[in-house]
Amino acid sequence: MVLAEPDDVEAERVGPLYLVECGGVELPSWRSKAGGAHVVADDELHRFASAVRPRAQRYPRRRPGQAACVCRPLRGEQRPHLAPLRGDCMKPAMQRRVLGQTDLAVSELCLGTNHFGTGVASEAAEEILDRYVSLGGNFLDTAHAYGDWVPSGPRSASEGVLGRWLSKRERSGLVVATKGCEFDYRAGDYALRVTPSQLDRDLGESLECLGLDRIDLYWLHRDDPSQPVEAIIDALIAQQRAGRIRHFGCSNWSVARIEAAQLHARSIGHAGFAACQPMWGLAVPDRAAMQRYSPGGYYEDGYRALHEGGMAMIPYSGQSRGFFTKLAAGGGAGLGDDVAALYLSDANRRKLPVIEKMATRHRASINDVVLAYLLSQPLPTLPIIGASRPEQLE
Repeated sequence: MVLAEPDDVEAERVGPLYLVECGGVELPSWRSKAGGAHVVADDELHRFASAVRPRAQRYPRRRPGQAACVCRPLRGEQRPHLAPLRGDCMKPAMQRRVLGQTDLAVSELCLGTNHFGTGVASEAAEEILDRYVSLGGNFLDTAHAYGDWVPSGPRSASEGVLGRWLSKRERSGLVVATKGCEFDYRAGDYALRVTPSQLDRDLGESLECLGLDRIDLYWLHRDDPSQPVEAIIDALIAQQRAGRIRHFGCSNWSVARIEAAQLHARSIGHAGFAACQPMWGLAVPDRAAMQRYSPGGYYEDGYRALHEGGMAMIPYSGQSRGFFTKLAAGGGAGLGDDVAALYLSDANRRKLPVIEKMATRHRASINDVVLAYLLSQPLPTLPIIGASRPEQLE
């Protein structure tokens, strides 16, 4: 979509996003120049509208005196999945994307289940899962260690809840991801456990908990830099060839270790990691606080090159732990110690008025805009979301 000449355009920056205003039309854009005009791909308009307002979004119409907008036709997979609602209103369907270079077609919002069976009771968790699937979601994320931080609870509580829910429903079409080789929270020693033997053990227990014969996407929850990366990749490939996993990815791995892993995989004719789980969201975290509250890699610290190389990104903390919603509701006083340490900065505070402006104009929530930041990225990005009640998914 070609907008007006630069003198007619105002833009407010939110990270790499711009709120572009042109005669009442607002679009997110990575600004580029072509013939002296600002250019915004037409699919970016649809993608952001779908992301920021999940029910219905009006197409902008030209009014007398409004700057002209010229749309280019979309081709094939670029065409947004939008169904007519009434008049010039459109209702976006739940969009599916192919995960990186795999054969997995997944919904663009992945449902995280880390508190299922602990902070979220089993019955409530099943209601959330039912609602997510009814809205078109099919991508579920858990981990073998989720829930183990509650000493009195069952082992692998999250996987257990998900497994019982799966046993009562049609499995076809759902994509299940889980993780292994995390710390043993019950032991409390935070010892690294990333070895081929531990991988085999954790994977076997996950398959039993989930009631599955194969995991669609298996994550290494952690890395151990002291272990040869070649042995780790070879062990994952062996599990894949044994039919226990379809694809594998990495979470909380450094860029250097991922690059070394991919180099080894390519040397033996394998694609290697299919996806990466970095921390990433609209609120930029304090790196020192990350080491205490969320040890791992942040997307802007070098992961973009992996993304551009074709590796799918499935970020955690995509909602920034509710920072902007809580900040708008009660200021800094309403934030927990972890959220305040991670996100309470002048730079993040300055983003809130722009987010609120975008939410008001699109009749959306602050959380909708926060997620739209990731969903409208130029490279495929599939954030993990969380919910403690079914209505939070609306």
